[in-house]
Amino acid sequence: MVEISVEADRPRGDWHTGTYGPNPHSARSSVSANAPSNVFPVLASAAEVKRRSEQAAARGGVPSLAFGPTLAMVLVIEDGEKLTWVDAAALDALDTLYGIDAEDPFALARENLRARTARPLPRKAIANGRDAWFVGHDDGLDSGRLLLHDLWRPLKEQLPGELLVRVPLRGVVLCCSNVPADMAFVDAVADRFVENAKGAGVVATPWIAWTEEGWAEIEIEA
Repeated sequence: MVEISVEADRPRGDWHTGTYGPNPHSARSSVSANAPSNVFPVLASAAEVKRRSEQAAARGGVPSLAFGPTLAMVLVIEDGEKLTWVDAAALDALDTLYGIDAEDPFALARENLRARTARPLPRKAIANGRDAWFVGHDDGLDSGRLLLHDLWRPLKEQLPGELLVRVPLRGVVLCCSNVPADMAFVDAVADRFVENAKGAGVVATPWIAWTEEGWAEIEIEA
């Protein structure tokens, strides 16, 4: 089992670092009361973050928080149905307009997402006869809801075993318990999402388990 911690990939010198535990709730006293409510976190592969940062090098790269060895959280701005990645230059512009503390953009984004999230987390069966579900609001932001660690506890408590998650796309979160048949089913569904997406929004996470301390990548024996 590989524990997932969150660490800043620091395009600027003063970014927040930390480890996500059961209550990753940062104070927002340094954020303006009129701070934008349309900035949210989403999950991306570390490889995609690196590629986009290189493409946006002239704008300071793409701010991110490491989420395990192969994943990262990034920021997006929601404009209608469109989600646009936030690079460092865009973040500086938001800071100028709204007084967002440089150490706090991910805390702001997380709390924006918390305000947009129902309790308990919505879930929908993937198929009849399977203990496997889509989790979230189907709003393109569901992968970011992994940062709302405490909201997953009620779902974990309803399951007979572990709460396991796969994220094939940024807007699709699949979950089940550690029942081999259900895990194999979710694997197949996740692979189908990735194949049909043809690269657009693909995250293709490994299996991630909810724990009291945070999320942890797990290795599945063949």
